[in-house]
Amino acid sequence: MTQDEQNNIINLMRTGLPENVELAKLLAQGMDWDIESYYEISKWKGLKIGWKELFNPYYLSIQFPHLPIPESVGRLTHLRQIVIIQSMLDRLPDSIWTLPQLKTLELKDNNFSELPPELANLSELRDLILTRNKFSKIPAAVAKLNALRTLHLSGNQLELIPAFVCRPNLTELYLNDNYIKYLPPTIGNMTNLRKLYIKNNKITCFPDSMGNLKKLEIIILHNNPLPQKERRKLAEMLPNCNIISGY
Repeated sequence: MTQDEQNNIINLMRTGLPENVELAKLLAQGMDWDIESYYEISKWKGLKIGWKELFNPYYLSIQFPHLPIPESVGRLTHLRQIVIIQSMLDRLPDSIWTLPQLKTLELKDNNFSELPPELANLSELRDLILTRNKFSKIPAAVAKLNALRTLHLSGNQLELIPAFVCRPNLTELYLNDNYIKYLPPTIGNMTNLRKLYIKNNKITCFPDSMGNLKKLEIIILHNNPLPQKERRKLAEMLPNCNIISGY
C-alpha cells in the first residue's frame, strides 16, 4: 500500500461519517501495516475503535455487554492500554497475559472474581483497575507486579488486605466500598504511597506503622466506625497528610 493510499484511508476516517468510516475499514483490510490485527478486531460490534486508535494502535477500549474477546487479541503486541468496562465479563483470553508492553489494564464494572497467576507476566503493568467487580480476595499475582504503581479495588467484597499488597512500589491504593475491618501492620512498608482511599469500610483502628507513610498526601476515610482517639492518633502520626474523614 502506498503512502497516498494510506492517507486516503486516514482522511476517510477523519470525516467521521459512518459510510466513510466503514469504507476506510474495508480498505484497511489488506494494508501492510502493523494494524492488521487491529482491523480484524475492529470489525466486532461493540468495540469503540475510531481512526485514532486504528492508526495509532496502542489503546483498546471495549464497552459492550457479553462481548467475547478472542485469543487473537494477543497478536496486538504493541498494546499499552486495555479498557474493558461494563461488559459483564468474568474472564479474559489467555493471550492477554502475554502482551509485553501493556501498562494499563482497566476492568471496571464487570463480574471478575479472580485473575490467573499469569497476570504476573505483565511485567510492564503500572495501573491495574478492578473497580466494581466481585473480588473477595486480591489476586495473588499482584505480589509479582514490580512495576505496578496504582491499584484500584473499590467496590468489591474485600475483607482483608494481604501483606503482599503492602509494597514500596505502590503510590496509589483505592479500597473504597468494601468490608475491610483493619489495615495490616505491613502497610508501613508502603513508603512511597501518596494516595490512600478507604472510605465506606468497617475500619475501627490503625496500626502504628501508618506513621511510616511519610509521603502520604491524602487519605479518604469517610464512613468508617473510627473512634475519636483513632482519628487523633492518625493525625499525630501523619501531620503533613490531608486526612478527610467525615462522619
